[in-house]
Amino acid sequence: QRQTFWDMRAAMNFTLGGMSTGLIIMAWLAYVTGFLPQDSLLAINVVAGVGMAVGLFFVFLEIARKFRFLYVLLRPQTSWMTRETYVVALFYPTLAADLWRPSEYLHLALAVEAAAFLYCQARILPAATGTPAWRGRLMPWMLLATGLLEGAGLLAIAASLFPGLAGAVALAAAAGGVLAAINAIL
Repeated sequence: QRQTFWDMRAAMNFTLGGMSTGLIIMAWLAYVTGFLPQDSLLAINVVAGVGMAVGLFFVFLEIARKFRFLYVLLRPQTSWMTRETYVVALFYPTLAADLWRPSEYLHLALAVEAAAFLYCQARILPAATGTPAWRGRLMPWMLLATGLLEGAGLLAIAASLFPGLAGAVALAAAAGGVLAAINAIL
């Protein structure tokens, strides 16, 4: 049976997941270019991790029979939702390790895991057969670009709240302009 309507709980997962993972990726880019100090990167990663967790909690609320969420683990060969769950299983231990002993490798691993999560989300919507508009061939790319654009916007807001991070704000604004153009083209 086709699902023709996704309520706010599903929308919150995609919204918060896209924004949060985009923020992690953009913050890592600001960090590696020298515009964001490590302590700010760690704080942003925690806030983004909370955003992802809230989004995932909304998906859990959408499940009619709560124990059925275990079925999501059984189809990694065909299900982007299963792959997203596996990425989450890597992401949070990596975040905890990075907070405990920050390192360049863990910062990179979090950015890669965030990108993998965003990619999985970008592939879930086109796989939803009940909504024909989501099955366009450019839809995954548009969702990726949108998540990164939202992340650039959040980074600009976060960096503007603290003195000395004007470079991160400028980087986020420049990236946001490019991503807005990419979104418009897509």
